[in-house]
Amino acid sequence: MKLFLASIATGLMIVGIAAPASADPVLEFSSGTTGIFQGANASWGWSFTTNQAITVNALDAFDVSGTDVGNVRLYDAGGNVLATATVVDGDPQEGSPTLFHSHAISPISLAINTTYFIVEDITDSVTSAEFHVVGLTTDAEITYDQGVSALDFGQDPTTDFFGGVIDPAFFGPNFDATITAAAVPEPSSMALLGGGLLVFSYFRRRKTG
Repeated sequence: MKLFLASIATGLMIVGIAAPASADPVLEFSSGTTGIFQGANASWGWSFTTNQAITVNALDAFDVSGTDVGNVRLYDAGGNVLATATVVDGDPQEGSPTLFHSHAISPISLAINTTYFIVEDITDSVTSAEFHVVGLTTDAEITYDQGVSALDFGQDPTTDFFGGVIDPAFFGPNFDATITAAAVPEPSSMALLGGGLLVFSYFRRRKTG
Protein backbone atom coordinates (compact mmCIF):
# COMPACT_ATOMS: atom_id res chain seq x y z
CA MET A 1 0.00 0.00 0.00
CA LYS A 2 2.81 2.37 0.86
CA LEU A 3 4.52 1.65 -2.46
CA PHE A 4 1.26 2.25 -4.33
CA LEU A 5 0.61 5.62 -2.67
CA ALA A 6 4.21 6.67 -3.12
CA SER A 7 3.92 5.89 -6.84
CA ILE A 8 0.80 8.05 -7.05
CA ALA A 9 2.59 10.89 -5.30
CA THR A 10 5.52 10.66 -7.71
CA GLY A 11 3.15 10.69 -10.67
CA LEU A 12 1.35 13.76 -9.32
CA MET A 13 4.64 15.61 -9.13
CA ILE A 14 5.68 15.06 -12.77
CA VAL A 15 2.48 15.51 -14.82
CA GLY A 16 1.09 18.71 -16.28
CA ILE A 17 4.31 20.40 -17.45
CA ALA A 18 3.58 23.17 -19.96
CA ALA A 19 4.64 22.59 -23.59
CA PRO A 20 6.11 25.30 -25.84
CA ALA A 21 3.67 27.29 -27.97
CA SER A 22 3.51 26.86 -31.75
CA ALA A 23 5.67 29.15 -33.88
CA ASP A 24 5.40 31.36 -36.97
CA PRO A 25 8.23 32.51 -39.28
CA VAL A 26 10.76 34.61 -37.37
CA LEU A 27 11.11 37.19 -40.18
CA GLU A 28 8.44 39.18 -42.03
CA PHE A 29 8.25 42.09 -44.48
CA SER A 30 5.41 44.07 -46.03
CA SER A 31 6.63 44.37 -49.65
CA GLY A 32 9.65 44.20 -51.91
CA THR A 33 10.90 43.58 -55.45
CA THR A 34 10.39 40.04 -56.74
CA GLY A 35 13.54 38.54 -58.20
CA ILE A 36 14.57 35.88 -60.67
CA PHE A 37 18.23 34.93 -60.71
CA GLN A 38 18.81 34.55 -64.44
CA GLY A 39 21.69 32.78 -66.15
CA ALA A 40 22.93 30.62 -63.27
CA ASN A 41 21.86 28.61 -60.25
CA ALA A 42 22.50 30.13 -56.84
CA SER A 43 22.41 29.68 -53.08
CA TRP A 44 20.96 32.70 -51.30
CA GLY A 45 19.52 33.72 -47.97
CA TRP A 46 20.50 35.81 -44.95
CA SER A 47 22.43 35.82 -41.71
CA PHE A 48 21.14 36.56 -38.23
CA THR A 49 22.33 36.78 -34.63
CA THR A 50 20.46 35.12 -31.78
CA ASN A 51 19.49 37.36 -28.88
CA GLN A 52 18.68 34.35 -26.73
CA ALA A 53 18.73 30.58 -27.00
CA ILE A 54 16.06 29.32 -29.42
CA THR A 55 14.80 26.02 -30.80
CA VAL A 56 14.22 25.79 -34.57
CA ASN A 57 11.38 23.44 -35.51
CA ALA A 58 10.69 24.24 -39.19
CA LEU A 59 12.47 25.58 -42.27
CA ASP A 60 10.47 27.81 -44.62
CA ALA A 61 10.56 29.23 -48.15
CA PHE A 62 8.73 32.14 -49.81
CA ASP A 63 7.29 31.85 -53.30
CA VAL A 64 4.95 34.27 -55.07
CA SER A 65 4.45 32.09 -58.14
CA GLY A 66 3.35 28.96 -56.31
CA THR A 67 5.87 26.79 -58.15
CA ASP A 68 8.95 27.06 -55.98
CA VAL A 69 10.86 24.06 -54.66
CA GLY A 70 13.69 25.02 -52.33
CA ASN A 71 16.43 23.09 -50.64
CA VAL A 72 16.82 25.10 -47.45
CA ARG A 73 19.65 24.67 -44.95
CA LEU A 74 20.70 26.29 -41.70
CA TYR A 75 24.40 26.47 -40.79
CA ASP A 76 26.81 28.22 -38.46
CA ALA A 77 29.74 30.56 -39.15
CA GLY A 78 32.08 27.57 -39.39
CA GLY A 79 30.08 26.11 -42.28
CA ASN A 80 28.61 23.31 -40.19
CA VAL A 81 25.16 22.47 -41.56
CA LEU A 82 22.72 22.11 -38.66
CA ALA A 83 19.46 21.37 -40.48
CA THR A 84 18.15 20.85 -44.02
CA ALA A 85 14.74 20.51 -45.65
CA THR A 86 13.26 20.46 -49.12
CA VAL A 87 10.41 22.97 -48.93
CA VAL A 88 7.82 22.42 -51.67
CA ASP A 89 4.70 24.12 -52.94
CA GLY A 90 2.53 21.57 -51.13
CA ASP A 91 3.88 22.45 -47.68
CA PRO A 92 1.45 24.45 -45.51
CA GLN A 93 1.69 28.24 -45.63
CA GLU A 94 1.98 30.53 -42.62
CA GLY A 95 2.94 34.08 -41.71
CA SER A 96 1.48 37.58 -41.91
CA PRO A 97 1.54 39.72 -43.95
CA THR A 98 3.86 37.51 -46.05
CA LEU A 99 3.16 33.81 -46.53
CA PHE A 100 5.93 31.22 -46.37
CA HIS A 101 5.73 27.49 -47.05
CA SER A 102 6.79 25.70 -43.86
CA HIS A 103 8.44 22.27 -43.57
CA ALA A 104 8.73 20.74 -40.09
CA ILE A 105 12.13 19.38 -38.98
CA SER A 106 13.51 17.61 -35.93
CA PRO A 107 14.03 20.47 -33.42
CA ILE A 108 17.54 21.87 -33.10
CA SER A 109 18.88 24.32 -30.53
CA LEU A 110 20.75 27.54 -31.37
CA ALA A 111 22.97 29.23 -28.80
CA ILE A 112 22.52 32.79 -27.56
CA ASN A 113 24.58 35.66 -29.07
CA THR A 114 25.71 33.56 -32.03
CA THR A 115 25.64 34.22 -35.80
CA TYR A 116 23.90 31.72 -38.09
CA PHE A 117 22.96 31.56 -41.77
CA ILE A 118 19.91 30.25 -43.63
CA VAL A 119 20.01 29.79 -47.43
CA GLU A 120 17.98 28.24 -50.22
CA ASP A 121 19.11 26.68 -53.51
CA ILE A 122 17.53 28.58 -56.41
CA THR A 123 17.24 27.65 -60.10
CA ASP A 124 17.78 30.30 -62.77
CA SER A 125 14.10 30.28 -63.77
CA VAL A 126 12.23 30.29 -60.45
CA THR A 127 10.66 33.40 -58.96
CA SER A 128 11.40 32.78 -55.32
CA ALA A 129 12.83 35.76 -53.44
CA GLU A 130 12.33 39.43 -52.67
CA PHE A 131 14.90 42.25 -52.61
CA HIS A 132 14.96 45.78 -51.23
CA VAL A 133 12.16 44.79 -48.89
CA VAL A 134 10.36 47.32 -46.70
CA GLY A 135 8.64 46.80 -43.38
CA LEU A 136 11.23 44.21 -42.35
CA THR A 137 10.57 42.84 -38.86
CA THR A 138 11.91 39.90 -36.88
CA ASP A 139 11.01 38.17 -33.66
CA ALA A 140 12.78 39.66 -30.64
CA GLU A 141 14.80 36.46 -30.29
CA ILE A 142 16.93 37.28 -33.37
CA THR A 143 18.49 40.23 -35.22
CA TYR A 144 18.66 40.27 -39.03
CA ASP A 145 22.26 40.92 -40.15
CA GLN A 146 22.53 40.88 -43.95
CA GLY A 147 21.74 39.03 -47.16
CA VAL A 148 24.18 36.32 -48.28
CA SER A 149 24.53 34.68 -51.70
CA ALA A 150 26.82 32.62 -53.92
CA LEU A 151 26.70 31.12 -57.40
CA ASP A 152 25.64 27.47 -57.81
CA PHE A 153 23.73 25.01 -55.67
CA GLY A 154 24.91 23.66 -52.34
CA GLN A 155 26.97 26.69 -51.34
CA ASP A 156 27.14 27.96 -47.75
CA PRO A 157 27.94 31.67 -48.25
CA THR A 158 28.76 34.08 -45.44
CA THR A 159 28.90 37.15 -47.73
CA ASP A 160 26.77 38.54 -50.58
CA PHE A 161 27.82 37.94 -54.20
CA PHE A 162 26.16 41.29 -55.05
CA GLY A 163 28.03 43.20 -52.37
CA GLY A 164 24.93 44.20 -50.42
CA VAL A 165 23.59 46.63 -53.04
CA ILE A 166 20.10 45.10 -52.90
CA ASP A 167 19.99 44.50 -49.15
CA PRO A 168 17.71 43.76 -47.29
CA ALA A 169 17.41 40.85 -49.68
CA PHE A 170 17.05 37.12 -50.43
CA PHE A 171 13.78 36.25 -48.66
CA GLY A 172 13.97 33.51 -49.75
CA PRO A 173 14.30 31.12 -46.87
CA ASN A 174 12.93 31.58 -43.36
CA PHE A 175 12.38 29.45 -40.26
CA ASP A 176 10.13 28.87 -37.25
CA ALA A 177 11.50 28.97 -33.72
CA THR A 178 10.49 28.97 -30.08
CA ILE A 179 12.40 30.21 -27.05
CA THR A 180 14.52 27.51 -25.47
CA ALA A 181 13.54 27.55 -21.80
CA ALA A 182 12.91 25.22 -18.90
CA ALA A 183 9.31 24.02 -18.68
CA VAL A 184 7.21 25.83 -16.08
CA PRO A 185 4.41 23.99 -14.22
CA GLU A 186 0.89 25.24 -14.88
CA PRO A 187 -1.32 26.25 -11.90
CA SER A 188 -3.11 22.90 -12.03
CA SER A 189 0.25 21.16 -11.94
CA MET A 190 1.20 23.10 -8.83
CA ALA A 191 -1.93 21.79 -7.11
CA LEU A 192 -1.00 18.24 -8.10
CA LEU A 193 2.51 18.81 -6.83
CA GLY A 194 1.12 19.95 -3.49
CA GLY A 195 -0.96 16.79 -3.27
CA GLY A 196 2.09 14.66 -3.90
CA LEU A 197 4.04 16.42 -1.18
CA LEU A 198 1.20 15.84 1.28
CA VAL A 199 1.35 12.09 0.63
CA PHE A 200 5.10 12.06 1.25
CA SER A 201 4.59 14.13 4.40
CA TYR A 202 2.05 11.58 5.67
CA PHE A 203 4.51 8.71 5.32
CA ARG A 204 7.28 10.73 6.95
CA ARG A 205 5.13 11.42 10.03
CA ARG A 206 4.11 7.77 10.33
CA LYS A 207 7.75 6.68 10.09
CA THR A 208 8.94 9.11 12.78
CA GLY A 209 5.82 8.90 15.00
